[in-house]
Amino acid sequence: MAGKRAKPTGRRNSSTGRKIAALLAGGLVLGIGAASTMAAWTHSQYASATFTSGIFKLESRTNGKAWQDNPESSPVGLTMDVSSLTPGDSGIAYLDIRTTSLSTLGGNTVLQAATKSAGSNADLVNELQVRAKALPSGTTCNATNISDAVFAEALAAPVVGGTQQLNSAGTNDIRYCMQIRMKANANPVIQGKSATLTWNVIGTSRT
Repeated sequence: MAGKRAKPTGRRNSSTGRKIAALLAGGLVLGIGAASTMAAWTHSQYASATFTSGIFKLESRTNGKAWQDNPESSPVGLTMDVSSLTPGDSGIAYLDIRTTSLSTLGGNTVLQAATKSAGSNADLVNELQVRAKALPSGTTCNATNISDAVFAEALAAPVVGGTQQLNSAGTNDIRYCMQIRMKANANPVIQGKSATLTWNVIGTSRT
């Protein structure tokens, strides 16, 4: 009779089911194959280096005393060749500088301007002048050997122009020769007053 639809047969459904099952099985096999890929071997090489920092330290002395570290908290005392100053008088002293025997680096030094200690009489400081020169090691520190240096106010900078060079391991030293004088027309108000001046030598290492 026209209009009736034929019923699907069980054979067709069974065939389709077998195809789907086969595709699923194929996918399962592919998944197992990807998961079982062998891991790659690795092997590394290494390199190392040891670094040691250099040493740059200074030491100083005056008047033939032993070489030693003289920090800001304990500066070496410069002994002038005059016990008390009057107008026109001057005193002279030196400071030797070098690197220590353990220093692996050489460097440059600069003599800084003097600073006055607490309690120093300002009027007296204003009446003082200083001149200085860097001399070769062992050179006598006297007015003749620094005669080309110019007197300036006690706290003025620079004391010595430029920088001076030091070798490593204390193989050379520099002698800073300083002369301090009282102005010839110094004010009498400074009589009996005292002042302490401190000079700083700054060293900078060379690579």
